[in-house]
Amino acid sequence: MAHQTLNPLRAVLLFSLCFGLMAFQSSSPATQVKTGTYSYTSDADAQLLLQLNNDNTFRYVNITNPAQPIDLSGRWSLTGRVIVLGAYDENVKIANSWKIDKNDNCLRSRHGLLWTRLCLQ
Repeated sequence: MAHQTLNPLRAVLLFSLCFGLMAFQSSSPATQVKTGTYSYTSDADAQLLLQLNNDNTFRYVNITNPAQPIDLSGRWSLTGRVIVLGAYDENVKIANSWKIDKNDNCLRSRHGLLWTRLCLQ
């Protein structure tokens, strides 16, 4: 039985074809941030909420500790699947990095030993 070798011209054409097909594959769609109010409850008196606005501004309210309520505003940006909060009073310590959950309706964050999950209401 004769052993056939791959012609160099065929090898180059085959490689070019494979490379060309890979170049036209669609990449995963860019993450879209769903703006609105994220909270752990749908109650109107939620003690922790993050409101993301279409103009890339946010409002963060945390009244879980009535002695030190937090109500601040700033700007948010998106890096991959992570929402980064910025342009606010840096003296106030908050979770400023929120990962978009796999279902796209919730945000997760960790601040020290505190894990938080807020969902779009």
